[in-house]
Amino acid sequence: MALAEKIAGRFLSHGLPFSKHHAEPISGENRQFICADFGIFRYDNLAVLKMAHSPDVLVEASIIMNRDEEATLSGSERRNILAKSIAEAAYEYCLHG
Repeated sequence: MALAEKIAGRFLSHGLPFSKHHAEPISGENRQFICADFGIFRYDNLAVLKMAHSPDVLVEASIIMNRDEEATLSGSERRNILAKSIAEAAYEYCLHG
């Protein structure tokens, strides 16, 4: 949870807001936030997380259904900001927990 909060905090500090899509009351979604301030959800039935043998954080960088976000992600600027944010958060987490 601490790492997820650090990643989300870095995204927000770089001007990258989170989507509330997974909290929408629609079939297949309707997930509850475990940290609404940072857009963090818990979903243990996702195969990539369910089969993990260690605590994990899955970062969803965009919702591909959103064509504007898809176009933005096709450029290196957004990908670099995402990578920098994750690297900064991981470094901080390794130093201070």
